[in-house]
Amino acid sequence: MAATVVDRAGRTKVVVRDDGTGPHTVEASQRKAYTAAIFRVPTAAFAERVKQPAAAALINLEHVIALQGGVPIKAEDEVRRAETILLPALDSWRTRGASDLVPTGPALGSFDWLVTEFKKSPKFSAKLSLRTKRDHDWLLELASSIKLRDGRRFGEVQIAKINEAVVDKLYARLRYVVERGDDGVERTRDRLTTANHAMASAQRAWNVVRRSNPDRVPVVNPFAKMERESSDRTTRAATFDQLQAFVAACDSAGHPSIATAALILWHWCVREEHLVGQVIDAKGTIRALPWSSYRPADDPDSILLIHWKNDEVVVMPLADEDRSPLFPQLTDRLDASPRQGPFIIMRDHPDRATGVHLPWVTPSGDLTHFRHTVRKIMNKAALPSEITFTSFRHGGVTEAADADLTDRQMRALSGHRTADVLDIYAKRTRVQRIVAVRKRNAYRTK
Repeated sequence: MAATVVDRAGRTKVVVRDDGTGPHTVEASQRKAYTAAIFRVPTAAFAERVKQPAAAALINLEHVIALQGGVPIKAEDEVRRAETILLPALDSWRTRGASDLVPTGPALGSFDWLVTEFKKSPKFSAKLSLRTKRDHDWLLELASSIKLRDGRRFGEVQIAKINEAVVDKLYARLRYVVERGDDGVERTRDRLTTANHAMASAQRAWNVVRRSNPDRVPVVNPFAKMERESSDRTTRAATFDQLQAFVAACDSAGHPSIATAALILWHWCVREEHLVGQVIDAKGTIRALPWSSYRPADDPDSILLIHWKNDEVVVMPLADEDRSPLFPQLTDRLDASPRQGPFIIMRDHPDRATGVHLPWVTPSGDLTHFRHTVRKIMNKAALPSEITFTSFRHGGVTEAADADLTDRQMRALSGHRTADVLDIYAKRTRVQRIVAVRKRNAYRTK
């Protein structure tokens, strides 16, 4: 018999075993504790979940196990007491007092402390959706991790010393990031939207913690006073030539799945997160475009697309009335692609530990690895820095407008419900204006 206790991140804190216990029992205990902690459910429930096709790939993640016996501890007071009192006391006993000299947790009154207090508050834990919590987590960690000239992280700065000038410098550091491409050339990328969202998260955290700690948090919120530049910029639409350059670069880099994903965005107007993966609940359930939707037995010349943002269902035909393919480049790729998991878009290289292909999205809902890979390939393809993965979806809709499709025809393809929303994606171009003038001239000469 063996028992393991892990912290919220799945790191082992305590292992207890009977004399004579086999090593496999200890490993199983550790993996059960890890699984229960990471997915926040008993491992018996997790074992049932991975029987579903949409969640089956989760069992292939490192350290995860689908065996009964692991349970999460959800009583907040007990968990906090274990983390702040019992486990430190155990560490002190094991290290003969050496661990007492190591600071535990963020320094009182620091920006890290502010973030920690914000996450403990009911305004965060009870009021926000899972996706919003993750957004705040990522943005605040991004701000906290900025390195200062003296070698410290921004998170270590005392909030009493954070003023508007300090925030302005932080904003500039967050906004511009230098990235080195595969060609060795460094390029500066403008992350205006990310910087603005990080400032908004910090402003929110300051306001919430100020209410519960009025003696420690200054009245004046420096994140509220700063001037942010408008990020009301439309996503630049990619051209068809840029799409083809990106597809070729993906294939050359050994990432054909990303090339296929870009073609799907262009032709079928599916959103990135609905295609490569989106975690939809605290259990880690992943929603993405499954193989079961492609050429189903009862309608082999179609694909079922669900636009989850507005719950619009589009049955996209894959062949014309004469059975000729409507999307030959895309359907040829899909028909020739190996089915490496439940979803059409999976990672191109198998996981080193399990040898199994995993979804691009992680169980925590993170797509950072996917987006970094996309950016590297775009640099390799020499595409403009303004082009993003979403640009291919915008480009496909804009191409439809250039081809003089009616609003109704465009909505039938893209899944948009109203012309007002569609107008955001279909960029007004010179081709559209020429077609408009031709139509007006033809009308006059009738």
